[in-house]
Amino acid sequence: MILSMKRFLYSKLLFIFLFIYGVSFANENLNCGVLFYYKDKPPPEAVKLFDYIVVDPDVVNKAEKKYVAYLSVGEIEPYRNYYKNIKKEWIIGENKVWKSYIADVSNQDYIAFLMKLVDNLYQKGYRAIFFDTLDSYQQVVKQDKWNIYATSIGNFVKQVKYKYPDIKIFTNRGFEFIDNSFNGIIDFVVAEGLFSSYDFKNQKYKDASFSDTKWLLDKLNYVKQVINAKIIVIDYTDNKQKAIEYAKKIKSLGFIPYVADINLETIGIGNCIYKPRKILVIYNDEASKDFSKTVAYRLIPIALEFMGYMIEGVNPDKENLPEKTLDRYAGIIVIPESSSFKNENFFQWIKKRIDEGNKVLFLNYFGFDITEDNMKQLGIEISQNQDKKDFKIKKAEKYTGFEAPIDTSYTDTLFSIKEGKPVIELENSINQIHIPVAITKWGGYALSENFLISSPNELFIIDPFIFIKEALRLEDIPAPDITTENGRRIFFSHIDGDGFIEKAVFNPSKYASQIIKEEIFEKYDIPITVSIIEGEIAPYGIRPQESEKLEKIAKEIFAMPNIEIANHSFSHPFKWQNLEVEGEKEGYNLNIPGYKFSLEREIIGSTEYINNKLAPEDKKVKVFLWTGDCNPSENALKLTYQIGLLNMNGGGSTMTNLKPYLAQNYPIGVKKGDYYQIYAPNQNENVYTNLWTSNFHGFVNVIQTFKLTDKPRRIKPINVYYHFYSGSKLSSLKALKEVYDYVLSQKITPMFASQWIERALDFYNTVLAQDLEGNWLIKTDGKLRTIKIPKSKGYPSITESVGIIGFNDYNNERYIHLSNGDKYYLVLKDKPENNIYLKESNAMIEKFEKNKDGFYLKLKGYLPVEVIFSNAKNCVIKSDKYINIKNINDELIINSEEKEVNLNVQCSKK
Repeated sequence: MILSMKRFLYSKLLFIFLFIYGVSFANENLNCGVLFYYKDKPPPEAVKLFDYIVVDPDVVNKAEKKYVAYLSVGEIEPYRNYYKNIKKEWIIGENKVWKSYIADVSNQDYIAFLMKLVDNLYQKGYRAIFFDTLDSYQQVVKQDKWNIYATSIGNFVKQVKYKYPDIKIFTNRGFEFIDNSFNGIIDFVVAEGLFSSYDFKNQKYKDASFSDTKWLLDKLNYVKQVINAKIIVIDYTDNKQKAIEYAKKIKSLGFIPYVADINLETIGIGNCIYKPRKILVIYNDEASKDFSKTVAYRLIPIALEFMGYMIEGVNPDKENLPEKTLDRYAGIIVIPESSSFKNENFFQWIKKRIDEGNKVLFLNYFGFDITEDNMKQLGIEISQNQDKKDFKIKKAEKYTGFEAPIDTSYTDTLFSIKEGKPVIELENSINQIHIPVAITKWGGYALSENFLISSPNELFIIDPFIFIKEALRLEDIPAPDITTENGRRIFFSHIDGDGFIEKAVFNPSKYASQIIKEEIFEKYDIPITVSIIEGEIAPYGIRPQESEKLEKIAKEIFAMPNIEIANHSFSHPFKWQNLEVEGEKEGYNLNIPGYKFSLEREIIGSTEYINNKLAPEDKKVKVFLWTGDCNPSENALKLTYQIGLLNMNGGGSTMTNLKPYLAQNYPIGVKKGDYYQIYAPNQNENVYTNLWTSNFHGFVNVIQTFKLTDKPRRIKPINVYYHFYSGSKLSSLKALKEVYDYVLSQKITPMFASQWIERALDFYNTVLAQDLEGNWLIKTDGKLRTIKIPKSKGYPSITESVGIIGFNDYNNERYIHLSNGDKYYLVLKDKPENNIYLKESNAMIEKFEKNKDGFYLKLKGYLPVEVIFSNAKNCVIKSDKYINIKNINDELIINSEEKEVNLNVQCSKK
């Protein structure tokens, strides 16, 4: 009854405030507000999501544009670097809760000291400062003297603004000195504890009292009356549902909400709720010696990427495990290559994560010693198998036996669970139960014998798309998608420089590069990204006597309008990291006379050669295509980034009818240090022709790969990837043409490799959040143009959403089209609207603008433009180019002979 009355009083108070004072709302659909984050450098996701981030400048070394520097005015913190310069007479008391000293803010020497701190912050690049602890003097100074201290602080704030007019000033309260003279001085007023409070003695969060809430609301209303500043309200709780309730109340008052933990060490809730897409993967690499070759990296991301998630790997035997995970990661997967990590503290670390509420999935092994005590703490019982015979299947979920049958062979240790759901339940001949795979209250586990088999092929026993999602309780998020654009499958093609200098077997008077130019580049008017190897065609390379002819062919190819220029290195390293560490050895790279290996020469020097010697003036190298083992080091990747090149190769899908297995695919890319290596989505003809030793027509089987990676789930775009040596034999050339002909018979959106790589990088950089009403905020780098949701999740509202221009269904997914931009707001409805929307097109969106009765759409592609609009019966479409329009079943089907069209769409309201 007391709780009900309290809620009633709060509701009444909010109503009175809104009725008397009124609230003006801005369109905050694309706005997450202000983040207060003091522990360490804010994660890049938060920087993209929030408008301002208040940081501790002693923790964050470099000021970013959105950063707001924290500065304690009324309290002196002993751990600060400046503490050694503090004079004793500046200290007038102690704050035992925060273990700091209360400053004499009336002392002008101390104010001058604070001004020097501001000067330092400005010199570091900060253009916004948050002044905290402005009323701390009230703890030790008698009330009749408060005015002296308040006036001194107010003058200091004005002094800062007068000296640095471009600084945005945030104050924590400051009610004692704020009057209309601070209009234009203070930009944001922050207040803590409107609806919550924290009991430091008992270390508990609790609701604020009614009187405290009313007092603070009156003060905030006063601020709104006297100065034109935005108000930020911070409340504290460790309960997510309460945090959302507090944020909604704060926002309903017209304030900017922020609700987080008392220490402000996690990403809290502002105008939106951050939805992490990262899965923390705990692994070791004792067997593989390379993260990119572990099962953790190669196979786990395939299902996760389809769902819109991505992995971040940590090896506890070599790296520190993160202490804050709940706000950073959507889940944790533990997947060691050996039964236990060397890190003896791993069990305590993972148990703490589970206790905090993280969902954890153990795959293959647990990573710690399997003792009765350890397992009991996870709700798992272990016992000795008293039978020596194989098991029988007692129970199995439908998604087991995915690519291989359930393993029923004998095992020494039996597992059972107290709570949860067995995914596979086995029974021996004496009725002992063994549960090798289960969903538990904290996540789940799958023991090695019933998760994945590795010989002769890697096969999943459990459908990872279903099992991983269920175990980690992963949400259906608007998944960033790089397989589809504007409702059609993305297609791009790239060619490595190998074989450029080979002679065609069927026409020895011509090089394979000439054959490819004449039979492919000239006959297929589609975008193709083409590379060369400098050491093969340059006059100081391996064919100096033929260099003039070879360079002429390269120049002619690069001048073609449908060709994008790429680089395939100087000496074609076969083993990048070996070369970097050991230097030249036989078989490590091409044997070029007088050459000593250098990363700079391979990447920067060869790029300069192409740009200066082979490329037209208006077209330069855009992509670096890795060679050989396609396993560059972080240093090599860094060089491509430094000179502005996109990079690709390695990985690749090889699913065929003979091996239609999920493990035949690779992830989008791999992160090495701070840099991503992007993998080619499909493998090249070398793989389909037994390493170019036989079956030279074998590349035609890549069509099987395209089909298998399209259904039942579209997990890859179409990527036609090959070498110049495919032009050296009639059978391989015929296969290449058959592949291109098949691709062009499909519904595709063609683009250059660079454009797809940009989308792949944007997959990793896209950030998601939900507003307090559950609608989605999506922030990208402006390259990715598709998100997808399960069809069961509803339809995008074209009218209420921002930057959403249509959708198309394929398989069980709804592919949603994004306009040109980097901020989107997605509102989903149970039923589709009757408004016109873009269903599909083979061209990319260059520009989209809504107007009163329709919209303007600029489309640009590489094939004659095709467009389909749905719900278009009351619409008229005009264009600057000739277009053919058909109206079929409420759809407008538009065809043009042009590759670029501008469309003006106007719809009546009938």
